[in-house]
Amino acid sequence: MSIILSFLMTSVGRWVVTAAGVLGFIGVAAYHQQSVGARKALVRVEIMDKKNVAKADNAAARSRDPNARGVLDPYTRSDK
Repeated sequence: MSIILSFLMTSVGRWVVTAAGVLGFIGVAAYHQQSVGARKALVRVEIMDKKNVAKADNAAARSRDPNARGVLDPYTRSDK
């Protein structure tokens, strides 16, 4: 134990500890930014999912309309 403590008291030991601290901080910051990016991506996917569900519901409502000429009506768009 005293060998480790005596190494940490040298200038090389202080540089090693400082470098380890900086690398640890960079690692924690990178992990945090990755989790922030994952949350943003999840929100984007959920927003697009809601838009797609709304488009599908709109298309289903239009196809149930008795005046519709079929499912692939070229004059009725479902992306409104």
